[in-house]
Amino acid sequence: LNAFGYNIPEPIDTGEKAINAVKKSKPALVLMDIGLKGPMTGIEAARIIYSRYNVPVVYLTAFADEKMISQLAETQPYGYLLKPVVEQELKMVIEMAILKHKMEQELKESEERLREIFEQNADAIILLRQDTFDVIDLNSATLSIFQYSREELKTKFSSLFEDKQAYSQLRTAITDFYREEKKGFSQRLRLHRKDGMWIVCDIRINPIDLKNERVFYCVFRDITEQLLMQKELLKTE
Repeated sequence: LNAFGYNIPEPIDTGEKAINAVKKSKPALVLMDIGLKGPMTGIEAARIIYSRYNVPVVYLTAFADEKMISQLAETQPYGYLLKPVVEQELKMVIEMAILKHKMEQELKESEERLREIFEQNADAIILLRQDTFDVIDLNSATLSIFQYSREELKTKFSSLFEDKQAYSQLRTAITDFYREEKKGFSQRLRLHRKDGMWIVCDIRINPIDLKNERVFYCVFRDITEQLLMQKELLKTE
């Protein structure tokens, strides 16, 4: 490992010591032998290391039957090697594990940034399943604008509309619009808040691919106050 250019600390022989060492040094990767001294196995130590400190683990073991492989899989390892270890195989597995972990972290950070943008948007955003119009997700502004709870909007999305016919007509219009391969469906609708008030929203809908599923990305912009201000301006002219 030193010959490959890795910085290697002294070997640690118990799971407890390994966990403490990871906490202090935050290594890029841990090579974990399944058989350790003391009551804690390498599998138990690896589970704690990954869950607490998000450090990838590659196992070393002298044997691997089906039961063992099943136990290893539960701890989400980044690879395992049978002893005696072949040097080039060791190098390849380590490099692949570090690369995989880096890519996962970048993806996680990207998803967190997108989630933050989604939640901080002042417009109501609702993700609808394309075939059934079931609500998959919604942001905080949706709750604020319509004053329904998250669960209520997920189960009673159609209650925002004047009646079932209005909701059905919108679904048909959206479906027909994208069946004709058009882009950027938009419409202005009067929608119902939970407190009984009606608001006017400009709605923009686009289909997007989300985790191997086609969904509708729907943006509801409340323009009620804007329309009232325009009406008042017209009165004064």
